[in-house]
Amino acid sequence: MTMLAMGGLTLVLTLAATRRLLQPGTWFYIVDHPGERSLHASPTPRTGGVAMLGALLVAWGVGMLADVPLLANPAALGGFVLIAGVSVLDDVRGLHQLTRLIVHVVAATLLVAGGYAVRALELPGTSVLSLGPLGPPLTVLAVVWLCNLYNFMDGMDGLAGGMGLIGFATLAWLGWRGGHGAFAMTALLLASANLGFLAFNFPPARIFMGDAGAVPMGFAAATLALWGVREGYFAWWAPLLIFSPFVVDATVTLIGRALRRERVWR
Repeated sequence: MTMLAMGGLTLVLTLAATRRLLQPGTWFYIVDHPGERSLHASPTPRTGGVAMLGALLVAWGVGMLADVPLLANPAALGGFVLIAGVSVLDDVRGLHQLTRLIVHVVAATLLVAGGYAVRALELPGTSVLSLGPLGPPLTVLAVVWLCNLYNFMDGMDGLAGGMGLIGFATLAWLGWRGGHGAFAMTALLLASANLGFLAFNFPPARIFMGDAGAVPMGFAAATLALWGVREGYFAWWAPLLIFSPFVVDATVTLIGRALRRERVWR
């Protein structure tokens, strides 16, 4: 019952906030104009992420007051806040790519310092591949990569929101099935926020997440994946499989651009 109530609260808040930010003249109305590689033909607001962050903040506060089990790791929460803050600022003012990248690395490093580094990979059978000292930096690289993959895919109608809904809902189900309350509740809130956003992002999209939504969602996906692997809720390959349509598509596209010597993050 608590999960339904918290999920419903996040959904309603996201729906209301996103609908409000669709209106021209609101306090936070930023439009994405079609570019050379854009898949949308007309100017579209890109502030859906602000609505999602606001809804998650309120729901998180309610959950804390009601003693609902949620992610409470200071390093993970601090990294998320840092990522969200710089992403909102980037939407408003536009930051240099290097500035964004540095903040992403700092946030990922916070996450790793909080105990989320992958130090070994269990392979099929009984073998284990130890990453040794490469574990922490490779984990940082993976987190930063996922943050930027999410951002890269945001401009496609329904893709970022749909993948977020499916991915976080699947993680919530895995947590619920295993009796991991805090993990399941955290994933459910994220899934609900994506569902509320998707109502306005489903083709033809009326709004996009923008950096304020896409980058924090990528960080959240990485955090939950590392959390689940660390605690033994699932194997390391499970979140890769869950988010594989997203990760594989974006990765192949970006590698192709790099091989053609095109600007990768444009």
